[in-house]
Amino acid sequence: MDTMKRQISFEIRKDRAGCSVINLLSSRFDYHTREEWLGKISGGLILINGKPTSADRVLNIGDVMQYEAGDIPEP
Repeated sequence: MDTMKRQISFEIRKDRAGCSVINLLSSRFDYHTREEWLGKISGGLILINGKPTSADRVLNIGDVMQYEAGDIPEP
C-alpha cells in the first residue's frame, strides 16, 4: 500500500487554545489512536513552534503545530 508524504502544519487559533497536544491530536486527527499519537509525541515527531513537545503541553493562540504525516494510507 502506498503512503502519502505530507506535512501537517497549522496555527492554533482561539477555539483550540487551552487544549492539550494529545487531546487536540486525538480528537482532530482520528486516523491514529490516542496511543499512537502518544508514541509519535514521545518519539519527537510532533513539534510545537519547531521544537518537540509533550502530550500534556497546553496550546496557546499562535502556537504552530507540525507533524510529518508520511504514514497516512493513500485513498
